[in-house]
Amino acid sequence: MARTLWGFSVKKATGKDGESIDVVPKSEPGFLMVPAKFPAVLEARSARHAKLMEKSWLDAQKAGLEWTRRKKGIM
Repeated sequence: MARTLWGFSVKKATGKDGESIDVVPKSEPGFLMVPAKFPAVLEARSARHAKLMEKSWLDAQKAGLEWTRRKKGIM
């Protein structure tokens, strides 16, 4: 998570009308307190950040670490 926050700016997503979508603070039900999913945009903070993040991603894939989708099709 720290690497993601270091490498990307997290911004509000925009709807079809071009207006930003407000994030409603709520949590998922369950034993652990986790935030509910919400739309967002991740943008690399710079070309240097993007290059380092891509290298880390490729290195992880080479090491056999893969991002997998959940059964519901949600990342």
